Amino acid sequence: MDEILYHYCSVESFLNIIRSSQFWLFDVLKSNDIKECTWIKQKINSEIEKTLTGLGKELVSAWRFGCSLGDNKNLPTLNTYVTCFTALEDSLSQWRGYAQDGTGLAIGVSKKYLQSANEVRRPHVRFDEVRYTQTAQKKLINKIVNQNIKKMEQKTIVDCAIEFHNDYKLDFAFYKNPNFKEEKEWRLAILDEPKSQMSSNANLFKPLSQSLTFENCSFQCANNQITTYTPMNFNHIKQEFIKKIIIGPKCRVTIADVVSLLSTFDYYKSVGFNEHKPIPIIYSNSSYR
Repeated sequence: MDEILYHYCSVESFLNIIRSSQFWLFDVLKSNDIKECTWIKQKINSEIEKTLTGLGKELVSAWRFGCSLGDNKNLPTLNTYVTCFTALEDSLSQWRGYAQDGTGLAIGVSKKYLQSANEVRRPHVRFDEVRYTQTAQKKLINKIVNQNIKKMEQKTIVDCAIEFHNDYKLDFAFYKNPNFKEEKEWRLAILDEPKSQMSSNANLFKPLSQSLTFENCSFQCANNQITTYTPMNFNHIKQEFIKKIIIGPKCRVTIADVVSLLSTFDYYKSVGFNEHKPIPIIYSNSSYR
């Protein structure tokens, strides 16, 4: 049986997702969590410095200098874009945190189709669950530390430090503070950058799998910032990809509203709506007002 993961969102975001058949992947460094992608990175960096300290202070200085170059945000580099899901169905904490205090909706999607992202375009795309445990984090820390110490036999420490900031960006996106473990988060992440609009392939779709595609980065204004995002299009599989819709406990949208929206944008093929197929629409059971 195909598992369902949920994306909690505002009414406005819900409308845009259904209307466009797209999920937007946002630049993770522009998120509200200032520790995004830095939580595990700082731990790994600290362990590398500890190892180098035993070999000579000048090696630590060289590593830090390389890190300052690799972490220079004014230089062109691939950005990490993510869209987030959770295994939690009708979760009060998710309603509060990600669906505008329960006034939004949750979109249940097919985990199977998201997993198909792992079959192509690696290492630039990954779908996976977020790791929170110390055991999982320690495993990654040891792996990356050992890889970099070994690499230093062939390259300068400065070069290794610069590459450290770019080679593991996708890894950094899937490890978070254990305090977030209750979120049971899954992520789809991609490394990308804005393309010139004058480029001959600027508007071409980039295959993600046989059923999902990415479009090129676009710009938007949000929270008084200019941010970039990458649209993921599921138009070719919309009837199979969207599995369930839950209306939030404080949401003013009705089932009839959602049925009308899904019908208008062809989510039912030739099959009309009923309570169970093809896309169940239910009200939240959370007693939250």
